[in-house]
Amino acid sequence: MKIKLSLLLFLIPCLLLFSQNSEVYESWSKVGVEYKLNDFVNLNFSGDLRLKSIGNSYKKSFFEIESDFKVQKNITLGLAYRNMDQLDDQGGIQGHEKFNRYHAYIRKGFDHKNFNFRFRLQYQKKIQNKIENPEDRNFWRLKLDSEYNIKNWKYDPRIGFEIFLRDEINFNENYERYRVYLGTKFNLKKRKSLSIRYIMQKYLTNQNPTLHILRISYNYEIKKKKEKKTIS
Repeated sequence: MKIKLSLLLFLIPCLLLFSQNSEVYESWSKVGVEYKLNDFVNLNFSGDLRLKSIGNSYKKSFFEIESDFKVQKNITLGLAYRNMDQLDDQGGIQGHEKFNRYHAYIRKGFDHKNFNFRFRLQYQKKIQNKIENPEDRNFWRLKLDSEYNIKNWKYDPRIGFEIFLRDEINFNENYERYRVYLGTKFNLKKRKSLSIRYIMQKYLTNQNPTLHILRISYNYEIKKKKEKKTIS
């Protein structure tokens, strides 16, 4: 009997959690609304909540506004702003910290047989509010993901890889961490969609634990109504 891919995606992180108790499990949930202005411009509004398995369960939450612009076939530019609340529960001074984050990216996609590939280059700047000389938290992010189209199957698998580089693209000195993920996305009724993803995040040094993340995203798409032509 075949087991649905969505069920497997729930089981994988659970198995990893019990087999590697020294590592950290997190859950990321997202609700988003996409407003399609036209064939070239989209606006995205989303809210995220991230929880963890050890210590205080709350980790962070944020609201994000993003716009993307299709400049050529399979080439997209994007800009975004994120307002973030993050809990610091380590060290002598603990509490909620507020951040603003800005990012810009360029994304290129292409198809090969049943595969769809996308490459994204993103630069982001994260600024802590109400603090003098905040820590530099700027990153370049390089991401490659792919989706395989299975005929007559709506749970097409997706797999991806992403690396984080501090300040400038220098693999030898500034490489900080990477993520790999496996997931799927399927469409629901009335322009709604749900995606489920297992993510493993690994740091270059052993100062931070490896993260095993279950990410669930719900999205609703709104299309701008076409104006009816009137006959004069």
